[in-house]
Amino acid sequence: MTAPFRYKPEPLVVALCEASARGDVAHIAMLITSGANVDGRDEKGKTPIARAIENQQYDAVKRLLNHGASKGVTDTAKRSPPLFWATAAGDLQMVKLLLDHGCSPVDKDLYGSPYFCETVTQGNVEIVQLLLDYGANVNARDAWGREVLLHAYQKGNLEMMQLLQSRGASVNVKDKTGSPIIVLALQEGKMDIFHFLLARGADVNSRSITGTPLTVEALQKKRHDVFKLLLQRGADPNASNITGTPLLMMIVKDDTGYSLTQKYDLVHSLLSRGANPNICDSWGRTLMSHVVEKGCVELIQPLLEKGADPNQKTTAAGDTLLLYAIDQRRSDLIPVLLGHSANPNAADAKGRTPLVQALRKRDFATARLLLERGADANKDGAISPLAFASALGDGDTVRLLRNYGARGDDVDVLVAPKTSQAAPPIPQASAPLEDTDVVDEPPPGYDGVSKRT
Repeated sequence: MTAPFRYKPEPLVVALCEASARGDVAHIAMLITSGANVDGRDEKGKTPIARAIENQQYDAVKRLLNHGASKGVTDTAKRSPPLFWATAAGDLQMVKLLLDHGCSPVDKDLYGSPYFCETVTQGNVEIVQLLLDYGANVNARDAWGREVLLHAYQKGNLEMMQLLQSRGASVNVKDKTGSPIIVLALQEGKMDIFHFLLARGADVNSRSITGTPLTVEALQKKRHDVFKLLLQRGADPNASNITGTPLLMMIVKDDTGYSLTQKYDLVHSLLSRGANPNICDSWGRTLMSHVVEKGCVELIQPLLEKGADPNQKTTAAGDTLLLYAIDQRRSDLIPVLLGHSANPNAADAKGRTPLVQALRKRDFATARLLLERGADANKDGAISPLAFASALGDGDTVRLLRNYGARGDDVDVLVAPKTSQAAPPIPQASAPLEDTDVVDEPPPGYDGVSKRT
């Protein structure tokens, strides 16, 4: 039966390795003079210089180098050059000795990865600094394309990252999936590293591999402080999430993550950095319609002051913001909108005008305000204001409309739809309504009344 193959060291090499491990300089010289291979390997695949390095035998290392020991890879144990045996051992003095004797800090392994990358991963800042002083590449990449700063990040070694960045490493490196490390730091909660990267100029408009902007990541994690800091550093205030929803819209529509005070604060931060207040969601609904719907009254005025269109459509049906506010009985918004040039005569696709809609809601105070701000008392939509006021049987409102130029007979004759017979006369209101009254009783609809032509 044949015995399995086993490496057999060259003559005298084992003795040379043992002498090197002991630091027996005289014995080393004698063995080499006697013909021992200075780069031979013992039964474990280690060379004499490797044995001397791992046992911190500085004089032995010098003697071996002086006798021609290779500075490259000759062992089969770690497959590392002598220099990186020393870095792995964390022996700063040995590293300097080897560098001074010409060992290269830029050597690569069989796969093309610089040994320096592994040294960074090992985390000894002093050794890495020394290697950089002797010419190691601060932007070296391993065989998978990962830069040394990423190696330091993956170990959470902020001190190492600070060193590398100070020597020229880019803070915008990415992992093998394409995620920038500043995004990874926020996602993984490594906030000390995140703030370091941000302070050193990392791209504030970085996106994750899914295309999510850094600002959206901050909002999703409820890191409002980080969100505002990113804006201060120049992040795009009009960025959108992966579904196309802009930041302003995300904040306004959120029902769970923010108090009204927080929403106001975040919206103010975006507006002060140039966010567009005239945005729509994927359904065509404007930001303002969501603001009104969510009851974020405090947001209306700052949005208008930053250029929000007071006449923008709030629904696909063509409602204006003014009509929307009237429909929602938000009479407190009407003066604000009119004060920012909302058109009191703008009708929706169905022909509804703000004045008639206010009458339909029996919001007579708003009707008066609209007339004072330029609403046309004769503008016909689905029905004229005067005809509708007559249908309500409200003499005070009829007189108000006439005072603002409404034209028509003193008593309009109302006709039931789809008939030729006159509808029964509508009695006058027994008591006039005050301007501030808003009646909750359902009024006639548009289809219930029409003017005889």
